[in-house]
Amino acid sequence: MRLHFRANLTCLPGIVLLFTVLFSTVPVFADWPDTGLQVTPPGCTGRYKVVPDGVGGAYIGWYVEVSPDMMGSLVQHIDADGNILWDPQGISAVDPDSAHRTIFYDLLADGEGNLLVLSIARLLDQVGSFFTVQKLSPSGERLWGATGRSVTGDSSSTTDAGFSDPMVLDENGNIIVIYMAMDDDELLCFSSKLDTNGDVVWTTLLGDHFTSHGQCVPDGEGGVIYARRGVNADYDHAILGARVDSEGNSVWWPSNYYLLNRQPDNNVYPTQHFKLIPRPSGGALMVAQSFSASNIPPCEFLLVVIEPDGDFPLGPRGATIFRCDDMVDFDMVMHDDILYVSLYNRDSPPERGHYVFRTDENGTLLDPGGYVEFDTTSLRGSEVRIEPTTDHLLIAYSRKVSPTNSTRYPHCQAFTAEGSFPWGAVGHLIADTTLPYDGYRLQTCNVGGDTVFVAWMPNETSVVTVMPVYPDGSTPWYDNPVQERSTAPNPQSFRIDSVYPQPFNHQVHISFFLPEPDRVTFTIYNLNGQVVQNMTHHFEQAGQQVMNLDLKTTAAGVFYIKVISGDQSCVSKLVHIK
Repeated sequence: MRLHFRANLTCLPGIVLLFTVLFSTVPVFADWPDTGLQVTPPGCTGRYKVVPDGVGGAYIGWYVEVSPDMMGSLVQHIDADGNILWDPQGISAVDPDSAHRTIFYDLLADGEGNLLVLSIARLLDQVGSFFTVQKLSPSGERLWGATGRSVTGDSSSTTDAGFSDPMVLDENGNIIVIYMAMDDDELLCFSSKLDTNGDVVWTTLLGDHFTSHGQCVPDGEGGVIYARRGVNADYDHAILGARVDSEGNSVWWPSNYYLLNRQPDNNVYPTQHFKLIPRPSGGALMVAQSFSASNIPPCEFLLVVIEPDGDFPLGPRGATIFRCDDMVDFDMVMHDDILYVSLYNRDSPPERGHYVFRTDENGTLLDPGGYVEFDTTSLRGSEVRIEPTTDHLLIAYSRKVSPTNSTRYPHCQAFTAEGSFPWGAVGHLIADTTLPYDGYRLQTCNVGGDTVFVAWMPNETSVVTVMPVYPDGSTPWYDNPVQERSTAPNPQSFRIDSVYPQPFNHQVHISFFLPEPDRVTFTIYNLNGQVVQNMTHHFEQAGQQVMNLDLKTTAAGVFYIKVISGDQSCVSKLVHIK
C-alpha cells in the first residue's frame, strides 16, 4: 500500500511535528492512485456515465470500438476503496457471443444494488438492431439472459435506430424508455414501459421528428416528460416536448408542442444546450441557453416551468436567469426543493467568474444577480458539474496553470446554503493529473456519506478516471484539512490559514496569523526530508500576515513548508508545477 501523509495545520512545539508529517507510516486514506483511478482501458469512444451503486461505490458504463464494424458496450463496478470489482477490461451487458455489436446509451441503479443498462444491440443471427435493457447484479451476473429484455417486447423486432434518450424509473421501479426506431422506413420516436421483471407494459408513438439531443424525467404522476432539440429545417434548434402518463397515453402531441415556444415573428428560439429536471410538485423545470438570433450573442439562460398539463406559469419564453456574451457550460440540480444553477462565465460582461443562482420550484429567483466567485485571471475551464451533499453543493471544474498556459487540473469548490464559497479563492485540487484543453467530460455522483466521485475522460487517453472528494474537500491525494483549520482550539494562536494558489507555478503565498511581533522562519522540505529553501523575516506587527515565496529555481514536485515562530511551528503541503 502506498503511503499518504496528512499535513496537519495544528501547531506543536519543535521539529517533532515535521518528522511525524513526513515520515509517518500510518496511511490516512484508502489506496487510490494519486492521479485518480483509471477505471477503463484506453480507447473509450463517445459517451460514458457514472452512477452510485447504493453501497458507497459506483457503476461506470462506456463503449469502445473493438473493430471497424464492432462496438463493445462495457460496464465496470468499483467500490468505495477504489477497487475494480469486475474484469479489468469491463464486461458486456449483452453476451458478446450473441451480438455483432452493442452501443451503451444509459445506466440506472435500480435501488436494490443492481445495474440497469440500456443498449442498442445488433444480433448475430438477425438483420438490423433492437433496444435492450439488461439487469446486472453487483457481481456482474446477467440477470435477464444473454441479450437482456427487448424494449419493443419482441426479441425478433429489428430497427435501425439512430438515437436513444435516457431511461427513468417511476415510483414503483418500472422502467420508462424514450428511443428512436424505424417503422415502415420512417424514423419515429417511441416510449416504452417495462415492469420490474423486464416485461413490456406498453409502447407509445411520440412523434416523427428526428432529434439531436433529448432528455426525459419523471413527471411526478407515474409518467415522464420528454424534451428534445429538433434539427430539421422546420424545427432547427427548437426544443420540442412530450408527456406520457402512467398508462402510456401521449398527453402532449410533440409535432407542434414547443417547450421553448416560437417568437412573435414565427421564428424559433435557437438553443445550444438545455437541461431538464423533475419539479418537486409535479412537472419539470428546464434551463436552456438561447440566442437572440441564430447562434449570435448575446445569449440568455432561460428558466421554463412546465406544469403536468403543459402550461407555462412563467410564460412561453420563461424567465431570464443570466445574460452573457459567450456560450458557457452549466449544470443544475434540485436540492431541498431549491433549484441550483451553476455556470462559469468566461468573458465580460457582466463579469468573469463562477455564478450560482437559486430559484424555488415556481421559478422565483431567490438571489437576484446570483452568488459570484470572481476569477479575474480567467483560470477556470468551461465545463462545470455540480452535486448536492448534506452541507453544501460540490462544484467540479477544471483550472488552468496560468492565463498563458492551457494545461488544466481538476478542482472542486463548495457552495453553502448561506451563499458562501468556503474552500478558498481557487477551491481544492482533486488529483495529481492534467486535463486537456477540451474534452475532459466531467461527471459527478454522490455515492453516499456525502462522498462525491468526480470522473473525467481526457480525449488524449480516452480513459475514464475517477477520484473521490470527501465532505471536507479532501481527496486521497490532495489533503486540504479544512476541518482541522476550522476547529482550531484558539483562533488567536499562531497558525497557517491558507497556502495559495495550489498548485502554483513559481510563486506561492503563505497566509498565517501571528499573535505578536516576532521573527518567523520559513523552511521548505522535499519528500526525503531535505531542506530545499530556508529564510527568516521579522514581522513588526501582530495579526494576519502574508509571505510571498518564489520557487523559480526549484524543481516541480510536492514539498512541505514549516513555519516557525518562537517555540511554535506549523506545516503545510506545497504543490509546485512548471
